[in-house]
Amino acid sequence: MPLGFLFSVALLTLCTFAALRPPLPPRSSPSNRWFWLGYLLNEQPFLGLALLVAGTLPTLLTRVGTPLWWLAVALTAVPACGMVALAFRSRSARSVLEAALAARPGIRIPHRRLPLLRVLLLPLISWRPDVRRLRDRRYGDARTQRLDVYVPRAHPHGAPILLYLHGGGFMTGSKLLRAHPLLHRLAGSGWVCASANYRLRTAYTDSLADARQAIVWLRDHADELGADPSRLVVAGGSAGAHLGRDHRADR
Repeated sequence: MPLGFLFSVALLTLCTFAALRPPLPPRSSPSNRWFWLGYLLNEQPFLGLALLVAGTLPTLLTRVGTPLWWLAVALTAVPACGMVALAFRSRSARSVLEAALAARPGIRIPHRRLPLLRVLLLPLISWRPDVRRLRDRRYGDARTQRLDVYVPRAHPHGAPILLYLHGGGFMTGSKLLRAHPLLHRLAGSGWVCASANYRLRTAYTDSLADARQAIVWLRDHADELGADPSRLVVAGGSAGAHLGRDHRADR
């Protein structure tokens, strides 16, 4: 059995297991090897399936029906099943998000069919022709206090607003990373979306103040963006999720 095949299957199996079984909070840290092993497949299981096919297909097309071929099929099936499980797990987030938004009248997640062809063939492409990106809008005086706004080209009126705050352990990260498919999809469905930078490697209160300032900016500019300032949702990943959770604290 080719060494390239064994290496591909072993590496992707390890990464899939790391994504399925991340470390518990008491054992986690801002960055660890187990997290990085599972990061890509947890975010893009379909991309992992594409890599698996590319690494195993030459072997699976030779000596079909022999014992070694069946062994290769079994080895390939292990990470493949895990990646399918990751894809289904990601779909379960809809019910959790809908429950979180239930208390906010008029804010709903758009129901659309999963674009399987685009997900399978272009998993890293999020650009949409019906969405316009307004880059580097300044919401404060600091160099990092910038945000990008994604608006429908159809000029919305009274649209709900989403502010997304990136992750990175308060040490790294950028508005150019993370959540682009979400931002483009919601903007294509009539939302006004923003992804904001905030100050890093500083006190948590400074980053939290930036999140609040970005919210103020979006509400102040809601009319020109075609948005409703009273219908605003804050979301984030990792460190950004903490800021999204705490932005109302002490107010």
